[in-house]
Amino acid sequence: MNPLNLIPDKYLLAVKLSAIALAMALAAVWWNSHNAGQQQIGYDRAMGEVAAEQKKIAEAKRLKEIEDQNKANKEAKRAQDQLNDLERQRDSARADADRMRQQYRQAGERGREAISCASGAGKVEPGSDPVGVLTELLIRADARAEEVAGYADRLRVAGIACERTYDAIASSNPD
Repeated sequence: MNPLNLIPDKYLLAVKLSAIALAMALAAVWWNSHNAGQQQIGYDRAMGEVAAEQKKIAEAKRLKEIEDQNKANKEAKRAQDQLNDLERQRDSARADADRMRQQYRQAGERGREAISCASGAGKVEPGSDPVGVLTELLIRADARAEEVAGYADRLRVAGIACERTYDAIASSNPD
């Protein structure tokens, strides 16, 4: 019989084996939870490193985007300055063209006067005004040329600005 006489001898071996099995089961549970905790610590550390690296990459991308936007803004300002210069040149050319159109009109008036004098002398058909027609054609052609040139100049400046912006951004992106 055992010293405490609580468990009969015939069950003592079963109780000892049960106690050993219970201790082993508890040790296995503790070991598994310890390993799981260690794995969780390792996982958390790795995820922290990944998050830090992702944050660093995102910050680098954000800085790159800011740099690219600054380059694009610089080129846009440059293009706007060129457009403003073109506008001033166009205004100057428009003033010159207005003077030239006035000269066309004056030449047309002189031509009409000459024709009316000649028609009074019976040399030209009344009602024909070839100088007036030519004057009007020159004025219209000049106005159309001014419109087309202005449009072409704006397109050229916009295209060059687009190319410069692309080149500035693409040259700094190794991708």
